[in-house]
Amino acid sequence: MAGDPVLQMREQVTYEQEEYIELQPAEKKLVGWSIGIGIVALAFLIWISYSFKIEVKL
Repeated sequence: MAGDPVLQMREQVTYEQEEYIELQPAEKKLVGWSIGIGIVALAFLIWISYSFKIEVKL
C-alpha cells in the first residue's frame, strides 16, 4: 500500500513536529480534583485495611 494517504501522512508527522497544546483551566481543575480524590480514596482504603484486620485461618 505505497499509495495509502493515511500512511504517508503518518510518516510526515514526526514527534518533533507535533504541537504542544496547553490545558485549559477547566481541564487543569479536573486533573487536580481527580488526583486529589484518588489520594484521599487510597488513604481511606489503607486506613480501613489497618483498622479492620481479619485473620483468615485455612
